[in-house]
Amino acid sequence: MIEVLEKIPKIYERTVLSEYYRFFQNLNGSKDIINKNLSFTTDAYKLTEKETRNENFLDAYKVLENNQRNIKFVLLKGEEQELLAVARIRIDEFAIYICDIVYTNYPTIAEQVSSFTDLYEAIEDIANNYQKDYLEIEVPKNDDFTLDEAEYHGFANTTEPNRVTRNYKTVILTKEIRKKELNGQTRSRKQTK
Repeated sequence: MIEVLEKIPKIYERTVLSEYYRFFQNLNGSKDIINKNLSFTTDAYKLTEKETRNENFLDAYKVLENNQRNIKFVLLKGEEQELLAVARIRIDEFAIYICDIVYTNYPTIAEQVSSFTDLYEAIEDIANNYQKDYLEIEVPKNDDFTLDEAEYHGFANTTEPNRVTRNYKTVILTKEIRKKELNGQTRSRKQTK
């Protein structure tokens, strides 16, 4: 089941915060051995000094805050409403930009492939509903799984962003979206009689 929300529901906040923390550790190339006992609280008044000095934690916390109107979360849930994966998307004028994807519950490779495919199809439908021309995804260069899956689904490597994270660069992949009519064939295909 897919849900598109502006804020992560309170029931999932702590799980999503810890997964984004791991994501930013991977992105920034740092392993916070000293700070491994973080509480992962989502209440600002409960943050400890250890958490406020940890850049990866603060980056993850800012993701959950989400004060931007054009940012949405696409939540993939399992049969029992357990959270399987979260994609953060930004809706721009011509494209939907997939900022990042995090997986929960320590999935196997097969589960990750299935989750990526489900999220991708949902985001492509969102792009069609918003009548966008492109999908873009930014992936850390050291994330081989997401790079491979994005390329499998038709994304092509276009540019490297100007900004550089501490140790690793990211890559932006782009894909043109086939326009779909709501009741009929896709517009990108020739209509035959």
